[in-house]
Amino acid sequence: MARALAGAGKRNVLLGAALHGADRLRQGKTPTDLEQKLLATMRAALTEQEIRDWGKVYREAVGSGAVDMLPAVITGRPVTSGYTFTDLKADFAPVAQEHAAQPIMSVVDQETLAAGGGVDSATFLNATREVGFGASAPRTVPSDELPPATSYRVKVELEKFHVVRAVGDAGGGKDEIYWCVTATSDKHKGPVFRSQEFGGVRQGNDYHFRPEPALRVVFDGAVSSGLALHIMCWEADQSTSEWYDKLQTAMQALCDQLFDTWQWQVGGMIGDPGLIGGVMLEVIGMIAWFISIWRNEDDLSCERGIVLDRQALAVLAHRGTSDWHFNGDGYHKLTVKYSGDKVPFPTGTLEYVVRSGSTWSAPVALPWKSITPPALASYKGKLYATFVRADQAVMWTRLENGAWKKPERVGGDQSYYAPALSVARNKLYYAVTGKNDYLYYRTYTEDGGWGEAASMHSTESPAMAPSLAMFQDEMWMTHVRDTGIPWLNIHNGSWRGAYQDTIWWSTRNPVGMANWGGYVWRIMRKSDDTVHFSRHGTSGGWKDLGQVSGWKTPSGMALAPYDNRLWVLLRDMDGVLRAANYYSSWSTTHFVGGSTPIRPMDEPAAAAHDGKLYVMYRR
Repeated sequence: MARALAGAGKRNVLLGAALHGADRLRQGKTPTDLEQKLLATMRAALTEQEIRDWGKVYREAVGSGAVDMLPAVITGRPVTSGYTFTDLKADFAPVAQEHAAQPIMSVVDQETLAAGGGVDSATFLNATREVGFGASAPRTVPSDELPPATSYRVKVELEKFHVVRAVGDAGGGKDEIYWCVTATSDKHKGPVFRSQEFGGVRQGNDYHFRPEPALRVVFDGAVSSGLALHIMCWEADQSTSEWYDKLQTAMQALCDQLFDTWQWQVGGMIGDPGLIGGVMLEVIGMIAWFISIWRNEDDLSCERGIVLDRQALAVLAHRGTSDWHFNGDGYHKLTVKYSGDKVPFPTGTLEYVVRSGSTWSAPVALPWKSITPPALASYKGKLYATFVRADQAVMWTRLENGAWKKPERVGGDQSYYAPALSVARNKLYYAVTGKNDYLYYRTYTEDGGWGEAASMHSTESPAMAPSLAMFQDEMWMTHVRDTGIPWLNIHNGSWRGAYQDTIWWSTRNPVGMANWGGYVWRIMRKSDDTVHFSRHGTSGGWKDLGQVSGWKTPSGMALAPYDNRLWVLLRDMDGVLRAANYYSSWSTTHFVGGSTPIRPMDEPAAAAHDGKLYVMYRR
């Protein structure tokens, strides 16, 4: 804990403000609005005299020189100057940047979450084991298409936990484990939760929470923008009932004072994950410090803050359960269950830009919204687009004679993932992951319209959106299974069957595909945000062409041939849409649409049509 707090730079501002407030209280100053909340939290663990004593120790330390674990914005402030919420908001942007660089901050990738994959990197889990705490926050910016007053009833329960590694204080590796949780949304404070004590816990076993709501429900209330949870995994030892009463009091103070609507205001209603995640780490770091000075016998195995925005809540509501990892003194995998109302996926307005020659057009907004990225393909002189409406219905439209056709449904298809489009054998091919996680495809002709949906074998079910590209007049499909490994399937009258990636790529995003220069190409984002590409010729399997130096992206990418080059469209780490092209090497990237940055919600779609390059996205 001391190592985590040391070398603070600009962070640990809440802990510093608490100690600064304690010193101001000692010297008879009136606490500010923020200091009052921090002092009220301290009172759950300390007597009034102890609070004043800590203020005195703080002032003596500051007087003797710089304090390594506290920021200068606090330590350089005289006792006559209190620290307010206004100060915190003004100071927190650089604090958030510092927190985002810490290994104990995990930025949740939404595509990975939607695919049911693990959201915690090995670096993060190793850091929490060393330090004992960490925080996770979502990467994507929530849509603002709903008014702030719109809210949903969200209910989150603890289902079970699996012991990956026991704490092992007791003989034979048996532990007595219990969980404590506080949770709050931007609309509602949850109650303080303490689970039953699980006795004789052994490594390798699962332990289920009891069915009574009081022993499993950690939040049941209204949510508009997001939900934040503070979760502690304890190993019981010799603590008395007095300790449990103190812990309950401290958790209640945490909920009443620090887990409050102000954190959403400081965090920008989620937005930048560093902001809301930074607030969470500030609170957790301060609580960890409080716990370190309490006189108790129980061991805090691991402590985590987890923030879920509306996209993450929608995914959790869709999937039903999610596993959260607590790697501290012990390693416990906690399974949470969603049992509230269905949360709608954030929708974004469809928009597109067109490149003609060397010039990009201005963005053109369409009057339709989608919960997924779109798909594009040029077929018989018309540009076709598919997307997913807010009710999960898959829609299609086309650009014909300069006008877009009113969208219609693709049969009765529904999905939570982006569709895919491509052309082969004089047909428009369409593929989509169904709401049952099975893979479906259809073909379209101008004379016959959409054919019947056909399901591919269930063992080939993907974990996310599929990708399509024509090669040698056959339809090639890539889908990524829940292991993260891409699989290939080829249709030449019927699907041949899936072939595992021969270069053992692993990803949690849809793979971009295109046919160009006598090869079929794929481009992929790895879990560390780096960009890699490969190609497949008439024989020999996939050839790994390596990482594109200097490129990083938080999303999948689009590939399209245009102007005798292969083009890639990607969101950079700053969220801006950029383009580059490949001939014998990749060009530098540039803004799509000219000098004004475009910030889409996720990956774009691209297709060459009528001598131009069309790029569609949602924002």
